[in-house]
Amino acid sequence: LAQAELRRELFGRIGGALFTGVGTVFGTPGESAKIRPNVGLGVRFQVDKKQKLNIRAGYGIGVKIS
Repeated sequence: LAQAELRRELFGRIGGALFTGVGTVFGTPGESAKIRPNVGLGVRFQVDKKQKLNIRAGYGIGVKIS
């Protein structure tokens, strides 16, 4: 449904990111869709400054709401 990300240069070619989002997931057949929020952190390495090419890795967790 929606996602937002905040990116910051930390030092040199290394950067960080904070992200959050919310989406719809389905369970068993016949079960109604549920909305699940998520949050996470990421690290970025800028391979090519001119082309703004990054390699990145992130880790996020989903929050279960009853």
